[in-house]
Amino acid sequence: SFCVGWVMSNLLLRYSRSGANLFLGIEPFSAQVCRALVLVVSGLLLMIAGAFLADAALIYGKARLAPVLIKSAWIESLQTGQPVRPWPWADTWPVARLQVPELGVDEYVLAGSNGASLPFGPGHLSGSASPGGLGTVIVAAHRDTHFSFVPQLQPGHELQLQSIDGMTTSYRIVGQSVIDARSHLLEADPYIDQLILVTCEPTELLPYRGPWRRVAVASLAADGFINAISYGEIR
Repeated sequence: SFCVGWVMSNLLLRYSRSGANLFLGIEPFSAQVCRALVLVVSGLLLMIAGAFLADAALIYGKARLAPVLIKSAWIESLQTGQPVRPWPWADTWPVARLQVPELGVDEYVLAGSNGASLPFGPGHLSGSASPGGLGTVIVAAHRDTHFSFVPQLQPGHELQLQSIDGMTTSYRIVGQSVIDARSHLLEADPYIDQLILVTCEPTELLPYRGPWRRVAVASLAADGFINAISYGEIR
């Protein structure tokens, strides 16, 4: 922005006097008017550049600070047994901690799988079983950030999901597949105790964006490895 302002200012100073009569049909500007115009234009450009820099700094600050605040909120939740917002105006809060020991993954799962939660971490899908409860727990996240590890999951890998009461449930990966969200709806079966991880648009397989989802399924550790044998090769 500084370079653009410098170039425009010099062009304005150079051509305002000689070009005013040619293009506008008026008398050339005085030197004082030209300098004033240069200062005004330069000031406006600097203000615009400052606004962009401030916005970039805010985004960077959020990205660096949010994980610290979310972790602190989770620790407080474990101590009190109650949901704690990571910052006063947050529309989400941590509801679980997801770990994959074999891959060194450690993520805090936030309430809801929407724009309020997904920029900061994996989100628990509303309507699915609560972490630590019976039934199907569904967690979603972006493929290029918090769930970038999902393609590396193999049958038998252990997933640990800690709930707000401090209890940890262990699951083992059964398998994963790529589905078309237009024709395959994920169902949170209340009678099957499992954990489903969902991420979007696996572009390492497909050269274009679309309604594709990568779905990894894990069952309770007690029978997860047995089921993995009958599920077949991971896709």
